[in-house]
Amino acid sequence: MLISPGTTVVVSQNLAVADLGDEAVLLDPNTGNYFGLNEVAARILELAASETTVDRIVKALLDEYDVDRARLEADVAVFVKDLEAKGLLSVR
Repeated sequence: MLISPGTTVVVSQNLAVADLGDEAVLLDPNTGNYFGLNEVAARILELAASETTVDRIVKALLDEYDVDRARLEADVAVFVKDLEAKGLLSVR
């Protein structure tokens, strides 16, 4: 699926997330896999905890970080696609 600004995303249920300050650890109890998330990835996950759009995530991150919008949109799209492929995020 193509990830666009209007794409709706939500974190899959049953995931365990541990906040480690600037980072986080995500555990998928269904597979036993865990993932280390840097500060930005953890923030994206936090924003997607409630159903939201990619555009809302990008706007929130633009308010928090000094980053080029086009670069951020591309990076968020890649990250969302990666989480979707791992079954950690639902995309609609």
